[in-house]
Amino acid sequence: MPLLRLLYVVGSPQNDFYQNLSRKYAHKTLTECAHVNNYDANIAYISVDGQWRFPKSLYQKDIDEAKPYSLIEALQYITTLKIDVMVPHMFCVPGVTHYRAIFDLLKIPSLGQTSELMAITANKAKAKAIVAAGGVSVPVGEVLRKGDVPTISLPTIVKPLNEDNSFGVSLVRRQEDYDQALKTAFEYSDEVIVESFIEAGREVR
Repeated sequence: MPLLRLLYVVGSPQNDFYQNLSRKYAHKTLTECAHVNNYDANIAYISVDGQWRFPKSLYQKDIDEAKPYSLIEALQYITTLKIDVMVPHMFCVPGVTHYRAIFDLLKIPSLGQTSELMAITANKAKAKAIVAAGGVSVPVGEVLRKGDVPTISLPTIVKPLNEDNSFGVSLVRRQEDYDQALKTAFEYSDEVIVESFIEAGREVR
């Protein structure tokens, strides 16, 4: 039986946090799967400057020694690898949307959800509207742009519309705390979602 050729797509063009988070999880996965004999694992690593590399491992030394490629050069190189499946390990919004879409264009199947679905889930308001239409209870909320005034009764949760990993999230219990909460959220997104705060229950992810 021929080996299944995998391409682990790792890193982030957005910032060091997402780049290092991606590398950490992917490195763990590659280490745990190293003994599996029916996979041929390859790595594509995207750095914050947008360059691609194809290191032999995710140790920093190997990443540093790998030749940098532009996007066009990387895509040309990927076509020579004859990849069967792309394994996404990017967690930033561009990683779960734009970079997955690249492999759709290359007609290389990806593990997990499509880039179109990930683009919806990356937008909290769109995702919320869809699950609400399906009959799932959701908190009362509104989307704000800079200069808008919140109308949701306190306490509320203020968060960027399209950020992850709890960046820019604030719990507001007093009216005088709104300005700082909005300022923090707008540092991560041009739009902010404000929702009624629901006391912690059972969390399902």
